[in-house]
Amino acid sequence: MIAFLDADDFWLLPEKLGEQVNCFEQQPSLGSVHTGWRIVDEAGDKIIDVEPWGDVPNLNLESWLMYKPVKTSGMMIRQDWLEKVGGFDGELRQSHDVDLVLRLALMGCAAAWWRRVAVGYRRYQGNTTRNTQTQAKCLLKVLDKFFSHRDLPASIQQMESQVRYHTLVWIAWYQYYQGFYGEMARFLKRSLEYTPYYKVETISDWVEQFKKFSVQNRLSLDICLLTDLPEWQQLIFKIRAI
Repeated sequence: MIAFLDADDFWLLPEKLGEQVNCFEQQPSLGSVHTGWRIVDEAGDKIIDVEPWGDVPNLNLESWLMYKPVKTSGMMIRQDWLEKVGGFDGELRQSHDVDLVLRLALMGCAAAWWRRVAVGYRRYQGNTTRNTQTQAKCLLKVLDKFFSHRDLPASIQQMESQVRYHTLVWIAWYQYYQGFYGEMARFLKRSLEYTPYYKVETISDWVEQFKKFSVQNRLSLDICLLTDLPEWQQLIFKIRAI
């Protein structure tokens, strides 16, 4: 069994490894076991506990694609599965864990939760700009790489527009949350290529998605602040002019 611990992360629970191994013993068909995680500040104080199984109870290729509920330091993987997929993609500076679970799931690796918040993830403000831009770039690269596979099941191929739309709107929300309003508008504009809605419905969905992502991260969303932003208003004007 292979477990991971990123540079600034830490395991919260002393029984983490033992309980994950126990999950494998109880379900021999499993190839990977995942936990929730706690986001903490630079001082180690709790910001939020992330329990992804509330929204994503089943870990399969569809749920990995849509929601990407993975944290590297919460994973434990059978060594033979890790070797079979060739390990991490060394060209990815971020989102390497998303890429890995997608490749594992595509090859049929069964995954499950150990439903405990067992990992601490430190969030530093000093490298926010670099990490935010790199994360967006790498996440989209992962999707490009995944959907370039020629042997994808038809049902997965049909999800591409939905997955890309959802991912771009999430990236836009994250850019907004970090204060990069120009980048927010740029990614929202890109999501128009994949939206399943009419223009007015898409704008409404952006707002609803921003609300949902904020609630999931226990953050407040000032709708007036959002819609009063020059970057938002310019984007809406351009959309309505099309």
